[in-house]
Amino acid sequence: MQTTRREQITVIVCMYIGYLMLMFCRTAFTTVSPALVEDPDLSLTTTHIGDILGYAALGSLVGKLLTGFVADHFGGRLTLLVALGVVASLTAAMGYSASFSAFVLFIFCLQLLRAGGWPALTKLIGQWVPPESYGRTWGILSTASRTGVVISSLALGLLLVYALGEVDPDTLIAENPGGWRWVPFAAGGLGLLVVLGLWWGFPKRPASVRPKADEPKALDLLATLRFFARADRFWLICASLMCITMLMALVNFTGLYLAQSFEVSAGKAATAATVFPFGCLIAVLLVGLIYDRLTRKQRIYFVGASLVVGCLCIAGLIWITEAPYDMTLRFNVALALILLLGACIAPAYYLPMSVFSVEFGGARSGVLVGFIDATGYAAEAVFMPYAGRLADQSGGWTHFMWLLFVIACAGLVSTAMFLYRDHRAHQGPGDTLAL
Repeated sequence: MQTTRREQITVIVCMYIGYLMLMFCRTAFTTVSPALVEDPDLSLTTTHIGDILGYAALGSLVGKLLTGFVADHFGGRLTLLVALGVVASLTAAMGYSASFSAFVLFIFCLQLLRAGGWPALTKLIGQWVPPESYGRTWGILSTASRTGVVISSLALGLLLVYALGEVDPDTLIAENPGGWRWVPFAAGGLGLLVVLGLWWGFPKRPASVRPKADEPKALDLLATLRFFARADRFWLICASLMCITMLMALVNFTGLYLAQSFEVSAGKAATAATVFPFGCLIAVLLVGLIYDRLTRKQRIYFVGASLVVGCLCIAGLIWITEAPYDMTLRFNVALALILLLGACIAPAYYLPMSVFSVEFGGARSGVLVGFIDATGYAAEAVFMPYAGRLADQSGGWTHFMWLLFVIACAGLVSTAMFLYRDHRAHQGPGDTLAL
């Protein structure tokens, strides 16, 4: 018995809302990060923020290694809902943090649980969506990630402006520097309300779709991992994702970059930082609609050209960060470049890896996407503390952008190589898991 179109749409809508709220809660910390540096009761610096984000990436790394197994065992629905409930609770609790170590603990645990979102979506897509619609569905769901960041950056940024109160135009210091705590309280509370609604509205997998006796048995875990390790495409997509994950980490530093490079208040920087996820949102929405229609050879040129433009955008940011022009002009140009950069790198971040995981992973797709994602977060865990220290130096944001430029070039090469090998692999006999 096949699932109905209405059931598929309902599941996709629930997946969209659930993952959107995971990203909404995740963004609460980066939204308030400029205000954390300005809060005299915390004594945090940009270096501390980078260290906290490094621990966040480490939490994501551990989470990706664990939650892939959880999603394969307990299913995507339960994994997604439990992850959202715990993440929302941790986000609200983060509002009580008063020290560096407390932020590290909360952000590590939050990211560990949030990591279950993508493997959960991978399992649900494999169960509910026909293969010819994988790219389109991933494109739609990828916008949930960016929509969550856009909405949270804008809504929580405006809440931050209100909570901080008036800002002294000379010092750019708010009259109520501790008001940032209302942001995680609000984000976590909203997340808990959403998970309650989804618990009742999310369809369960009908038992009649595929009887247990007819289900193919998955390879044992070690055999699965050996199979993955023998595929050069696995290593190439891992290298690609490592580079592009570090580029996507710009979303965590955008507010700090704008506040410290262009002399704007923490609240204004937090709301202006919306441009990066907004660019990602536009790209994954449009590209997701056409990705299935592109041949695998056409994807090489399409994604490759997009990453080339992304490299040029970073070069533009290197120039504009210290260009001898009016501050307002520099600020507006930087926003335009960041918007375009998000649009250029987001498709390469979401679509090739996601489609490959479902196609190649079979019944072990949760484990596969978890391992691939884990390599990206491992790179981010190393990148974040170093980037924070780099940005804290004199002229540090220019050096920060140069580092991103080198990473972008490496990402361009590795992604193009993966897409080329993927194209060649599908010209002959398939090598996907017969699960």
